[in-house]
Amino acid sequence: MTLRRSFSKIEQHSIRRKAIVMTMAVVMLVLIVKLGVQYGTMPPKMQYIKVVMIDRSTFIINKDTTNYENFASLLKEAVKEYRSKYAYKHIEIALKLPKAEKAEEIADIIKIVDAMDVQFSFFVSGE
Repeated sequence: MTLRRSFSKIEQHSIRRKAIVMTMAVVMLVLIVKLGVQYGTMPPKMQYIKVVMIDRSTFIINKDTTNYENFASLLKEAVKEYRSKYAYKHIEIALKLPKAEKAEEIADIIKIVDAMDVQFSFFVSGE
């Protein structure tokens, strides 16, 4: 009696391997597309111009110290520099103010910052 080999099982294994590889390839493609879409729709990082009011006559704008007379011009230069690098909606002035007894003491500073036509937020330090 002669022995016969069945090749049907070997063919089935190769088809299963191909099906698994194709399924994995489709899943990987979907993941790559999803990650690409997420990266493309991610908003850019917000850029901050840091302004600290030490007292009525001393200000720090991005590590640069100035007095009240030069405050507006130095802040305007900083805003102009940031606008040349970043989009308008991604620039914000972060203003840190000392604790004040009356709003009149800091109102002119807030007006100057508001006149820069950029988003701003201010914080009051509790001394």
